[in-house]
Amino acid sequence: MTGPVFRNGVIGLLGTVLLAGCGGTDSSRIESETAMMDDEASADRMFDEMRWRNRILVVASDRQDQAIDRQLVAVATQSAGWSERDLVTIVLLRDRGYVARDPKSGLADAEVVSSDIAASMRRRFGIDGDGFQAALVGKDGRVKARYETVVAPEAIFPFIDAMPMRIDEMGRGR
Repeated sequence: MTGPVFRNGVIGLLGTVLLAGCGGTDSSRIESETAMMDDEASADRMFDEMRWRNRILVVASDRQDQAIDRQLVAVATQSAGWSERDLVTIVLLRDRGYVARDPKSGLADAEVVSSDIAASMRRRFGIDGDGFQAALVGKDGRVKARYETVVAPEAIFPFIDAMPMRIDEMGRGR
């Protein structure tokens, strides 16, 4: 009878020691890595929702500046063409991000995402640095074009309209 009791006591003691060892800096590191994985998973879910449904213009800067504002105004002025091509605008700043599905309303009705999710999105699309950058992402989820200045929708539309998936959409009367 002392065998199982002794064994259970040792197992309990080992469990307590192991749990106690998870405190301190290792615990913080684990929590940080877990949060990063959660942010990556949240970004993945967001893009999985959009993949094969939407094209995306990802616009990034270190802060909301005149270039971001000019890009949003350009999108709003061509909202019919933007919607016709199933485009969504994602704005990534250092301290937060926005997913703007309605081209007319800019960031007013946009979904706000955390700085960590915005950072995950930057990594996904290879956007680094602090200056204005934009990337056009196809419905397949791959970057099709990169821009370092505000891009006019009239410059994007012909590029999209030449894509095989868009040609197929236009042929079906979409």
